[in-house]
Amino acid sequence: MERVRNMSGFINEIDIEAEGTRGDFNEIMYSFEKSGGLPRDPKRMEVFRDTLEECHLMDIGYSAKKLKCNKGEQKRRLTKELEVLLMEDRDEEILAKIIDKKIYLNMEIDKDEVYWEQRARANWLQFGDRNTAYFHKCATTRRRVNFINKLSLDDGREITDDLSLKEEAKTYFENLFSSKGAANPSKVLEGIKRSISYEMNECLQSPFREEEVRTALNGIRPTKAPGPDSFPALFFQKYWHIVGKEVLEFCLGILNGGEGVEATNMTDIMLIPKVQKPTTLVNFRPISLCTVLYKLIAKTIANRMQDVMGHCIDKTQGAFVPGRLISDNVLLAYEILHTFQLKRTGRKGYMAVKLDMSKAYDRVEWDFLKDVMIKMGFAMNWVELIMKCISTSSYAVILNGSRGRTFKPSRGLRQGDPLSPFLFLICSEGLSALMRSTKQNGLVKGARASRRGPEISHLLFADDCMLFGEVTENGARILKSILQEYERCSGQCVNFGKSTIFYSSNTNEESKLAVSTLLGVRCSSSLEKYLGLPNIVGRRKKKAFQNLVDRITIRIDGWSSRLLSQGGKEIFIKVILQAIPTYAMSVFLFPKALCEMIESKLARFWWQKGAGKRGIHWCQWKLLCRSKDEEGLGFRNMVQFNISLLTKQGWRLLNYPDSLVAQVFKAKYFPECSFLNSRLGNSRSYVWRSIWATKDTLEKGLIWKVGTGLKISITKDAWILNYGNVRLRVNMAIRRLANSSMCPRCDGAAETLNHLFRECPVSMEMWKALTNLDVSTITNIEFGEWLTVVLTSLSLTQGRIFSVTLWAIWGDRNSCVHEKMSKTGQQIASFILRYLKKLDGVRKETQKTANTKIEWSHSPGQEIKINFNGAFDKRSNFSASGVVVRDSKGRVLISSATIHKGVASAFAAEVVACHQATQIALEMNREVTII
Repeated sequence: MERVRNMSGFINEIDIEAEGTRGDFNEIMYSFEKSGGLPRDPKRMEVFRDTLEECHLMDIGYSAKKLKCNKGEQKRRLTKELEVLLMEDRDEEILAKIIDKKIYLNMEIDKDEVYWEQRARANWLQFGDRNTAYFHKCATTRRRVNFINKLSLDDGREITDDLSLKEEAKTYFENLFSSKGAANPSKVLEGIKRSISYEMNECLQSPFREEEVRTALNGIRPTKAPGPDSFPALFFQKYWHIVGKEVLEFCLGILNGGEGVEATNMTDIMLIPKVQKPTTLVNFRPISLCTVLYKLIAKTIANRMQDVMGHCIDKTQGAFVPGRLISDNVLLAYEILHTFQLKRTGRKGYMAVKLDMSKAYDRVEWDFLKDVMIKMGFAMNWVELIMKCISTSSYAVILNGSRGRTFKPSRGLRQGDPLSPFLFLICSEGLSALMRSTKQNGLVKGARASRRGPEISHLLFADDCMLFGEVTENGARILKSILQEYERCSGQCVNFGKSTIFYSSNTNEESKLAVSTLLGVRCSSSLEKYLGLPNIVGRRKKKAFQNLVDRITIRIDGWSSRLLSQGGKEIFIKVILQAIPTYAMSVFLFPKALCEMIESKLARFWWQKGAGKRGIHWCQWKLLCRSKDEEGLGFRNMVQFNISLLTKQGWRLLNYPDSLVAQVFKAKYFPECSFLNSRLGNSRSYVWRSIWATKDTLEKGLIWKVGTGLKISITKDAWILNYGNVRLRVNMAIRRLANSSMCPRCDGAAETLNHLFRECPVSMEMWKALTNLDVSTITNIEFGEWLTVVLTSLSLTQGRIFSVTLWAIWGDRNSCVHEKMSKTGQQIASFILRYLKKLDGVRKETQKTANTKIEWSHSPGQEIKINFNGAFDKRSNFSASGVVVRDSKGRVLISSATIHKGVASAFAAEVVACHQATQIALEMNREVTII
């Protein structure tokens, strides 16, 4: 109707005498003009009649045959025609017609499948079924769940007509996304340090390249719901050879500062129900559907930004930062709460406050976000580019498939914008800064999982927040003031009614009541769940995880097996059902009985022939868990899968010792040794027992990669000669990996370490030939002791010869076994002497090069001198550039070094370094500068 008015105004403006207009308005004037379906709202028809009258339009009627949409009619007609042709006698003409009909029929079937794919909004080809009842039910269920029949207003009224629903949705979200004005954030900004360096800003602000845009496009899922442009990413990915040039020109024009992003920054808001049968807009989650072009721009920026997030975001924030996992927060929270539970004595009580943030993304104040980015050290050009992306957007609410009127927001981040996760972390850094400042000033204290462990005052995962501290009234007041200050500046709002507090076991009831009243949160005997997993698991572990079994049962009951083919069932089990316990299994070791219960349900679903109909189990489930190469189906063995997921946690404790979770576990359970040498200990938590249970599995899969050598133990590590696992014939025969234990070189005795290196005739001949190294006098001792005695008695030069000799013996032995080539002892000795001579030559050349003295020469007057250089490493495919600024006395004023990924030559690295040096010279603004 709005389109009709606009068209009428346009006709009047250009002074055209229009005789008529036509088009599909999707509206009717009277109820008799439609057939079937729900009755049309009388008000809506009246508005359409008034619009036509206002535009001086009238219906001239229609006298021909009525037009109607018969979806599927073409497919039915082609099927009937093909059946008739198949009944006739075959000749060349008939065969040609049959082929044509089949081609056209397949095209219609493909169209139908695409229609149902889009309606079902499912990754359908993964589920093994094409256009079947499964996807029809997906589409029907989706539409039924998302359809909004009525809404309840604050004054108790209910609205049901489409126009009123749209207007109410627009009003609600327009108010939600309207800024309420942020307070002066100076107090918050005091605790935020500059963490983005000059080099980081150089990388962020370097010109965007075509490869980055293409990488961003490939990172968008092809069939994600499209935005106002109605194009999915699949269109651009498939037809890149046609549209790529224009898309790159448009995106790079915006990214490199030439154009504005407004033209492509329209957003549709889809309402996703948070509860069953919601009746108020509060119970819907607004998901933003952006245009693909905007997503390309935002994702390209986000891909650059993620590299610096670890430098500016506090360790207590576990979301969206590369290298941090959601399981880290779960493990930390569990350990601290486990300590609270065990603390039954002492005067100091401790508390954990789980906060519920109301509409966290939607309330972010843009001015506060900008101030925090500037304080972190982001360059103004970068900040302006990001602010342009979020401040030029416009919204329209999609309700029951129809788009409402647009409006402009003045605060909030879009859930669906690739930039939003990173920007929200920057906003939440304000809360971390306030908590850090108060803790450093001694106003509040955090909690420890052990006496030697780090003190933790808060844990964040995006908008999930948990605060820790001592139970004191003064501490509660300070926490309350921190949250209020954070709310005034950032726009974030804590829903204290839904927040809960948990106390350590030694806290008295009087203190509990006083603190709970001051904070305005309800007291809980346990925090139930944090990030979807239980915080405290008692002895009844099967009961703690019963909800996972129930979820699997609901999923199975929700889709009757008759809707899925056997191939569809296979993918449904692998992708949906077996994925349900994965998250919990990555933190907790499930009881074996629970794993068997899950597998039993999966097996029953696999073999059953219909809803509630028990099928014949033709083989054991463990046989189906074998790989397809071993005649199984590749289903997961839940016990082994649980162990493999938990092994990753042990691996992270070894490889990320500086992470917060590794520091906490090391201080509590293995302060004096590594994880591999740790003991289970006393007062252990369930998560520690779960991770510790995988230690043997982890050790079996570990391989030492020698680096600097600082962590190598000469007497203990598995790679040294004295270790009993060297692949000698004796060891191989014990493990039934070799038929004989005899020495492959002399065949005169069993191949042991002592025989190979000392007693074998070939080795004895070699030792005699090395006149500078007399070790034959040391006899009648075991090989390990012999090694120690020899190495301690030799000089540095002799020790080098001895080490090369052992290496040469082992090499000759391997050549004899694998290549059937053997040498005499004299030949091995000659090889050793030639090899040592080459080593000496290399060392002398290296020393000669190293002794070449290159001195820096100062500038003749008082000028500043800037030196730069660049280098490229072909092996790693990385390049680096460096710049040093000195005054006339040689004092270093500025220095910088940067590693580059996309610079593929030494010359290019030097060009980048020259550019950096020139930029620094321009910024210093001296009259004379030598580069």
